[in-house]
Amino acid sequence: DEAVRVLGEMGLPVVVETLGAQGALVLAEERLAKVPPFAVPAVRDTTGAGDAFAAGLIAGFLEGLDWEAAARMGCAVAALKIRHLGARSGLPNRQQVTRLIETRINTDTHGFNSCPCSSA
Repeated sequence: DEAVRVLGEMGLPVVVETLGAQGALVLAEERLAKVPPFAVPAVRDTTGAGDAFAAGLIAGFLEGLDWEAAARMGCAVAALKIRHLGARSGLPNRQQVTRLIETRINTDTHGFNSCPCSSA
């Protein structure tokens, strides 16, 4: 959290930190949110997971999602990608990503783990 907060204090409007198997942190609009990972039943290869996350994040933002929702999309893309072997195989289409996100929302009784952070 500290690196994200420091970058936010430097004036960056958005800071996103990937946390691998722990999801991601997003600082935007003076709010720090932890975006949880998606369960991956069988990790085959993590090569390209960061690029897959970035692609999902950017796609979500370009679709008009807020930064937290865009990071959730990034986590979903990465979770689907690492179920396949190789850097380029296994990249999901939009329908697969939507299905994974909707499954998570419908089964998560506590909602996403995000917390306002007044010191951000």
